[in-house]
Amino acid sequence: VDIMAAAMSTSACTASTKWCSTRLRVSQPFKAGCIAPPRTHHTAPRSTGSQLTCRAAAAEAVQEATSDRDDSQVPSYAQNVPASYTVVDIGGHQMIVEKGRWYEVNRLEAAPGSTIRLGRVLAHKANGDIRFGTPYLEDVAVHAKVLDHMQGEKITVFKYKPKKHYRRTNGHRQQLTRFMVTEVLEGQEAGEAPVAVVDENPAAATEEAA
Repeated sequence: VDIMAAAMSTSACTASTKWCSTRLRVSQPFKAGCIAPPRTHHTAPRSTGSQLTCRAAAAEAVQEATSDRDDSQVPSYAQNVPASYTVVDIGGHQMIVEKGRWYEVNRLEAAPGSTIRLGRVLAHKANGDIRFGTPYLEDVAVHAKVLDHMQGEKITVFKYKPKKHYRRTNGHRQQLTRFMVTEVLEGQEAGEAPVAVVDENPAAATEEAA
């Protein structure tokens, strides 16, 4: 009788253990000899009434703050827009330039200290009036001074082919030119022919070429 009772107790405990392992949370306490299953994850606590009230109050505060914002405010990407600017095509890129600021483009064939003339003007804004070229504005030109030639940040290029034992790592540093916009000319001062680069002293350049 004792052997049969022990066998029945063992089978009952085994069945209880299997039942416990299939449930992550058991409302009833475990029986004697039952091994608790490992806890695989933590369940998030349920939101109480006070938490929901706080969230609703915070949402209302945010809505009131945004509703009080006047229409004069603009998004961050539209802030500090200059009153006058020029869009030029230089070095294979279209750039928005302003007088008195410096920019970096791909290497230009101009010596440091020389003056370049950007004749490929796509658009120009001044005194609240903006004009667009077709494709360029012939009566607008940008003069700039070349400050220095430099190299950009190093770019690592990695090539890989699976199952071919092919791996190549190369580096590249783009050659750049930094220039500062000195003036923006309009009308007859801009000139007729769009010259890409003009030396500061054309006579000296002619003598050196000769």
